[in-house]
Amino acid sequence: MNGTARAPWDPAVHAAPGARFVTPGQFLLGVQATVRLSMVKSVVVDALAAAADVDGVLLDFELPNFYRVHVANVLNRDLPDDEKNTLVFDSFTACALMDCFNALMRQDRLLGHRGNGGSVDYRLTLPESTPGLFRAEPGQNGSTKVLS
Repeated sequence: MNGTARAPWDPAVHAAPGARFVTPGQFLLGVQATVRLSMVKSVVVDALAAAADVDGVLLDFELPNFYRVHVANVLNRDLPDDEKNTLVFDSFTACALMDCFNALMRQDRLLGHRGNGGSVDYRLTLPESTPGLFRAEPGQNGSTKVLS
């Protein structure tokens, strides 16, 4: 925790207007179909859900570690063990991920955030009303299968 006290999570302060905090399971089932149409957002959404704790919180978020562990797991989940790829984190990757995070926070209302001194915490959110909601069920290996 970087030596600073964390403020309690407050959706009015730490999330987009009209968003509520959710668990990883609620998050995966509530993501709008329009977000799932983006290949990058779809991968990041699955990786965020995998990285979050049971309350949907990601404390002291570290982008390189998130990419190397959670994004890599999503991208490699359907590959045999001998074909899994190690991902390399670089400046372009950092820019692309931060662009995606900003879109998830501001446009899609799927991610709350707060600073805590020298780092940032994220929390999974969903809009109170979710137009374009698709029905889904958990698939194998943590993936989400669209039902309609």
